Amino acid sequence: MPAALQIAFPATTGQYIRLQALSEINGNPWTSVAELNVLGAVSANTPPPSLAQVTVNPAIVVGGASAQGTVTLSEPAPAGGAVVNLSSSNTAVATVPASVTVLAGNYTATFTLMTTSLGSSTQVTIGGNYNGNQSATLTVNFGSLIPQTVWSVAYVDSQEISCFNGAATNAIDGNTATFWHTQFCGADPSTPHEIQINLGASYQLTAFQYLPRQDGCGNGWIKQYAFYVSTDGVNWGTAVAAGTFNYGALSTACPGAGVPAAIQVNFTSVTGQYIRLQALSEINLSPWTSVAEIDVLGARAYTVALSWSPSASPVMGYYLYRATVSGGPYSQINTVPLVANNYVDNQIEYGQTYYYVVTAVTSSGQQSTYSNQTAVVIPMP
Repeated sequence: MPAALQIAFPATTGQYIRLQALSEINGNPWTSVAELNVLGAVSANTPPPSLAQVTVNPAIVVGGASAQGTVTLSEPAPAGGAVVNLSSSNTAVATVPASVTVLAGNYTATFTLMTTSLGSSTQVTIGGNYNGNQSATLTVNFGSLIPQTVWSVAYVDSQEISCFNGAATNAIDGNTATFWHTQFCGADPSTPHEIQINLGASYQLTAFQYLPRQDGCGNGWIKQYAFYVSTDGVNWGTAVAAGTFNYGALSTACPGAGVPAAIQVNFTSVTGQYIRLQALSEINLSPWTSVAEIDVLGARAYTVALSWSPSASPVMGYYLYRATVSGGPYSQINTVPLVANNYVDNQIEYGQTYYYVVTAVTSSGQQSTYSNQTAVVIPMP
């Protein structure tokens, strides 16, 4: 049993070491090392540690939820630790402790962020300072669970209804004991699988929840997913969220699986009436998909329907303007003159008051003066 071998060499300064095994004791091709250590002291030329990075996880949350922040130093913290000062650019939306201490010899420390919804998606800069400044961006969305009352299944690619109650409607029935399951009697269509749901009205959506089956069987638990939102159920664009569901240490066997809680995925606020969940793979690489419940968070989408009296003189159309302060300054909404004397504004934020005016445009491009101002108050969700 060999003892550790120590090789001395003239003192030299560095941060990295490299050991090359040029040959093996018996002429074999292998190398093995139980432990590798070095002796020395911290160089006087080593720069003091500074703040290298601030991160926030998750980077998007629904107001009222917490997130975890992490500060990372460029070098280990000195004796006594390193106190990193923290800040939030909007304490009405996200709060952080005044500071967090990286313990001596460590590189990182974590802290908790608490959030509040202001009725619109808000980006907050979370800053840190220790011999230098770093920051991360946290997006705080609004929203609460949207009732499933008027939801309907618009499309599903597979469901087992011949030998088992695996109907797609089970995923939106509010009953956690039932679940949608793809076909397994007579055939086993492989992933990907998908379900499309009509929410019955337009909403500003900020998150979705996926509840796996709750009966102690992991068959059909979704592994990789993609989630889409559409205004018409036809044009889906790119996924608003995609990734891999994490079940932690739960068993995924059948029988004998754990009972997972609902998994919530937050995303940047988007308006739509239709949602689409794609199950790209299954946790055990089986061909099935199963879902106990799908929920979404958000608030009813508001629009402002505007109309005005037509001009008494011949005009080419109208320009519409909007401000958030009475009397302006106003921002022009449309770049091409409106032919009709009405317009629906769907670029709305909750809790905001908007002030509208309109001008008439002649064929030569000359605009009239502003009309009388109309104020519209948008309630909080």
